[in-house]
Amino acid sequence: MYLNQQFRATPRAGAFALLFAFPTLAQTLGPNENETSLNGTNLTYYQRPSVAQCQNDCANNPNCKGFTWIMAGTYNRTDAAMCYLLSAVTGRSRPRGHVSGVKTTAAAPAGTEAGMSLTGTRLTYYQRPSGAQCQADCVNNPQCNGFTWIEPGTYNANDAAMCYLLSAVTGRSPARGHFSGVKQTSAGTGVSGGTPAGLTLPIGSFFWQWHSCNDEYGLLIGINSTDGVNFTGGFENGNGSIKNGTVRGGRIEFDRESGWTQHYSGQLLNDGGKLKIVNGAWSGAYQEKCPERLNWHAEKQ
Repeated sequence: MYLNQQFRATPRAGAFALLFAFPTLAQTLGPNENETSLNGTNLTYYQRPSVAQCQNDCANNPNCKGFTWIMAGTYNRTDAAMCYLLSAVTGRSRPRGHVSGVKTTAAAPAGTEAGMSLTGTRLTYYQRPSGAQCQADCVNNPQCNGFTWIEPGTYNANDAAMCYLLSAVTGRSPARGHFSGVKQTSAGTGVSGGTPAGLTLPIGSFFWQWHSCNDEYGLLIGINSTDGVNFTGGFENGNGSIKNGTVRGGRIEFDRESGWTQHYSGQLLNDGGKLKIVNGAWSGAYQEKCPERLNWHAEKQ
C-alpha cells in the first residue's frame, strides 16, 4: 500500500537519486504470513469466510494492529472460518490453517517498497532510528546501490531499528517491517551501473543462468528473440516453457508455464558489457517452496 503523495530526492549532476522518502507516519498492513497465529490483545473476533475480508477489516480499523484468520474446518470439520482482530501484537505461533498480518508504522511513497527486503552484497549495517537517516546514508555513499531499513521490534520486542546498505542488489523478498529503496540514475532509469530505458535483448538464441529464492534454486534458461523486444524459450530439463516474454523500458517480463503458471519480472541491466537481470520478483504457483523469498536474478551466458 503506497501513499498518493510522491517524494523524490533531488539529485546532483552525475549523481544517483533514491526514489524514497519517509513522510508522516501511517499504518499499513505488511505481507500475509501463512501458517502463523498472532499473540496479543484481542480486539474482537467473528466469522469471516475469506482472509481478504479479515485483512480489509483490520486495515480499515484504526484500533487494529494485526489480524489472524483461521481457515474453516481447521479444528473441527464443522467450524466456520474465523477472523480475529488484535489491538496489540506481542508474539507469534505456527499452527496450521492460520493466516496473519501485522500493521507497520511507517509509510512508503512511490518508488519505495514497504514490506520488502533487498538481497545482494552487503556493504555495512548498523543501528539507525529512522528510515530517512538510512536513506540519506545510502544517497551519500557512492558505493551504496540500495538499502533496507528494519523497524524496531520487528523480530523481537527489544530489537533496535537497523539500516542495511548494499553495494549490489540482486533481488528482493517480502518481509514485514522492512522498507527498501534501490538507487536509480538522476534520469530515473536503471539501477547500479545504469540501465538505459531503451535496452533490449540481443537478437537470436542464447542462455541465461537463472537463480531463485535467495539462490536456493538454479537452472539454465534458453531464450530466443527475433526483434530484441519479444521472446520465447524454456527452462532446462523440461522445467517449464517461457511465454509472453517482453522487454519494455528496461523491464523484462515473462510467464513460465508447465501445467501451472508463474509470472516473472525484473530489470534488464548492462553491467560493464555483461547483460544481467536484477531485482527480480515472481508470483504464481509453488510460492510455498520459498515463502518470503520470491526473488530471482539471471546472467546471460
